Amino acid sequence: MSLQPYIIPAAAASLLIAAIILRLVRRRRHRCAGCIQVPDMLPDLEIPLKGLMEEEHIYSHCSIGVDEVAKRLGTNRSYLSAFINQRYGKTFSEYINDYRIDAAITLLRADKDMSLTEIAERCGYRSEATFYRNFKDKTGMTPGQLRNQS
Repeated sequence: MSLQPYIIPAAAASLLIAAIILRLVRRRRHRCAGCIQVPDMLPDLEIPLKGLMEEEHIYSHCSIGVDEVAKRLGTNRSYLSAFINQRYGKTFSEYINDYRIDAAITLLRADKDMSLTEIAERCGYRSEATFYRNFKDKTGMTPGQLRNQS
């Protein structure tokens, strides 16, 4: 029995697979200047990033930045920023601020005696004005209005 009839289909299949892989890789390249595409092949940062946010409350550190978070996740700032942008449709700052405001809402509802300044500080804000602005942008009301509503 000759193997020759099987060699040609095997070679054709290999070429087809190579062509498919090449096409997929080309699709993953940058589609616009300055954009960083996050290939599906790279590690998914969702679980470790949520761990930093929800278990370690890293957002509550007022000096936390994209460089520090990327370092803690074992990646670089460009990949982390692109990941957050593509996965959540937000910038790194928006992502962090959403966690901060969610924490502030929890504190406002849980402790009526805690000052708004202390809540802002516990949630990672250096400035009470920035806290108020971000809070109102996300919720449509001031922290005091939300507290009175609860």
